[in-house]
Amino acid sequence: MGSHASAQSKSPLKKYDFSPLERKIQGWIDSGYYPRASILIARNNQIIYRNYCGNYKPETVAYIAFESN
Repeated sequence: MGSHASAQSKSPLKKYDFSPLERKIQGWIDSGYYPRASILIARNNQIIYRNYCGNYKPETVAYIAFESN
């Protein structure tokens, strides 16, 4: 799935399986729904997963907007 840099938690207590998420995002990219994507998941202030797809890289700057009612 694109360029991939996965960072699992260093704690041996729990391992995470993000393969369903990877397949979903890669499917969106393969279908052209999104041209690229990046995802970062943190827990307890530690990054437990990160992935870059398409032409996104760790240094890519993306502007994100969010609105909630």
